[in-house]
Amino acid sequence: MAAVKVALRQALELGEKEDPPVTVVVCKKMHHTRFFPSNPRDAVGKAQNVPPGLVVDRDILHKDDYDFFMMAHAGIQGTCRPIHYSIVHDENKMDVDVIQAITHALSYTYQRCPRAVKVPAPVYYAHLIAERGRVHLRGQI
Repeated sequence: MAAVKVALRQALELGEKEDPPVTVVVCKKMHHTRFFPSNPRDAVGKAQNVPPGLVVDRDILHKDDYDFFMMAHAGIQGTCRPIHYSIVHDENKMDVDVIQAITHALSYTYQRCPRAVKVPAPVYYAHLIAERGRVHLRGQI
């Protein structure tokens, strides 16, 4: 994790005297986990998905990991797939409820959509930057 912290310091151009605490959260989109409402009256939308904002942080997760599933958005079509978040490094000693609240709030800040999106906005922006970099590299090769 020290290498990640050094890379962050270099990316943010922080001096040697500044050493901010770092929290690293990884979101995984590709998995086969789905959630369904236990009561049909709780289902939302045409596809009868779980309500947006659902967080699953017990019972089906690994007991030693610091992770959770979140369904931040309302599904438009078909069965929604939640995002699996893993907190891999936390120097801020944040409570998991605080991290979940921040993650959910960031799902509403994506500028290209007026409603909640599947993953937090910084993840979407990282995808856009990576795609733009890939296109530029392809043109140079």
